Amino acid sequence: IQGSSPNQLSNLGEVSIESEFEAGALKQLSKIAIQKTLEKTNGNISLAAKLLRISRNTLYRYLKG
Repeated sequence: IQGSSPNQLSNLGEVSIESEFEAGALKQLSKIAIQKTLEKTNGNISLAAKLLRISRNTLYRYLKG
């Protein structure tokens, strides 16, 4: 990037790596929360979605992906 110091460019790379790590960690935590909630509700999608405070459609999308 023109006019940027090497330190600024280095910081941009660090932010990107940290953001990717945080996104991955959040995805993993979401997956665990969904799995545990489905276990507690004996696979009841409607109840699990309600407990997770997300729509059933959102829960189905998580399960497909």
